[in-house]
Amino acid sequence: MKKIPLSILTFLILNLIMVGLVAGGFWWLLREEGKLLARAKELIGAERKKENLERFLRIYGQTEAGRTKVSSYFITTETLPQFIERLEQAARETGVIYTLSNTKPAEVSGREVLNLTIATEGNFAQVYRFIYVLENLPYRLDINQAYLGPMAAGRWRANFDLTLFSFK
Repeated sequence: MKKIPLSILTFLILNLIMVGLVAGGFWWLLREEGKLLARAKELIGAERKKENLERFLRIYGQTEAGRTKVSSYFITTETLPQFIERLEQAARETGVIYTLSNTKPAEVSGREVLNLTIATEGNFAQVYRFIYVLENLPYRLDINQAYLGPMAAGRWRANFDLTLFSFK
């Protein structure tokens, strides 16, 4: 029998150990694959959540002016005096005599709204301009009932029952 030199024997033993380690590593990976994949998915999900949060915060900051503008289109009980002042300003600018009566909150289809009754007097052009301004306010106003009719000596009267849906 021929003797195998010690260096070759050492080389073979080391190779067998290496093959065993590689095979053991593959066996461990196969056994732990589910856990490793679940952990990788968790890490990817956490990273996506972090990216989504950063994106949301960036967009939220960029839209501050727009959100403020949109919020200004809704009347609250705190901003109701400014809304009434805006109506009075429209009356002054158009030259009509303006009377606001009967402002009361109500509920329509589960939403809080504000019912208003407005009466105006002036010549036809003044009353017409006031109606135009009223229609173009940046609020959702429904005119429930309207009356426009002449009074004496070129004077006109307009009465409105309005529902302000932009009320919260």
